[in-house]
Amino acid sequence: MKKKLLSLFMAFVMVSGVMAGCGSSKEAEGETALTQTEGEERTNSEQAEEEQGADKEAPKELTKVTLSAQPALHSLGIYVALDKGWFEEEGLDVDVLTYIAGAPQLEAVASDSWSVGVMGIAAGVTGLVSYDLTCMGFSFWDYSSQKLYVRPDSEIALAGKGQVEGYESIYGTPELYKGMTILCTKGSLGHLQLLATLDALGLTEDDVNIVHMEIAAAYQAFLAGEGDAVCLWSTFSADGEGEGLIPASSCEAAKLFVPSVILASDKALADEETTQKIMNVIFRGTMWVNENREEAAQYYYDLCIDEGVTCTEEYAQSYVKESDAPTVEEYKAMFENDEFSANLEMAMKYYIACGTYSEADMDKVLNGFDGTMLMNAIEYYEENYAE
Repeated sequence: MKKKLLSLFMAFVMVSGVMAGCGSSKEAEGETALTQTEGEERTNSEQAEEEQGADKEAPKELTKVTLSAQPALHSLGIYVALDKGWFEEEGLDVDVLTYIAGAPQLEAVASDSWSVGVMGIAAGVTGLVSYDLTCMGFSFWDYSSQKLYVRPDSEIALAGKGQVEGYESIYGTPELYKGMTILCTKGSLGHLQLLATLDALGLTEDDVNIVHMEIAAAYQAFLAGEGDAVCLWSTFSADGEGEGLIPASSCEAAKLFVPSVILASDKALADEETTQKIMNVIFRGTMWVNENREEAAQYYYDLCIDEGVTCTEEYAQSYVKESDAPTVEEYKAMFENDEFSANLEMAMKYYIACGTYSEADMDKVLNGFDGTMLMNAIEYYEENYAE
């Protein structure tokens, strides 16, 4: 009996051991599986977080564009926008080519060096006539510093103002201008101002002797005693007045009110979406300069210094203060009254009178204006930035 009980006990122990062994194996397998699942979940979670982080850190692809400008107030909105990152906000990677004058700026567009550029109206007309560019709109009024200077001891200066009917701010009389030698950069806005002055006096280019010189050379030559008058603008006007030169006439005195222009190549217009973004930013920059004159003057001064243009902080402050672009409401009125075309026509009138351009060129200039993108830029500005 004892043997039987012992055998039963041993059998029970063996069965219990087997069952316990089976239970441990299953639990171990379960723990292993749970550990693997948790590990996989952590791995997947970490991977998802990394992918999300990568998406956040991945830079937005920017569209590369090249603009052209000058170290002048009419282009300042571009440089302000570049510094403030406004082009990047619109998805644009912008490079700006800076030119001291319109002639080399236009020569560069012939080789597709830039797509959209800002320049004075004289270069703008050449761009419309000879380079088949399109005028998309106007920037700043571009006449405040455009002046015709004489020496303080000249007969014109000594005669004083008020002797030309309808143009009382012009010095001298028509007779005193006849036969003068005038140093001037032909094809510039200074040249256009001279043509307007001669027209106000009842004279033409045939009544004077115009010697073509680039502005820096003309200024130095005049100080050295060459010529009877000189056409100056921008910082050269300030320097001339510092030397005691007398502004015998100006755009305002001759009643020539002209704006600077924004031109685009056919290649730019083919990419309408990108070019509209460019116009939106340029307009935003122009309005910022209009509304922030003191800070804008510092931008202008820094731009001149960076580009090797002689300038003082005092001149920058006075120049920016006395110059402006149309306000949003003024832009709208100009569209309603078709003043954009009228301003282009006014400039062409003087060029045609002196034989620089023809009536056919007048048609080309007027047909070359398309203000659609400027209108869109104004609406975009009002919706997003106007206070």
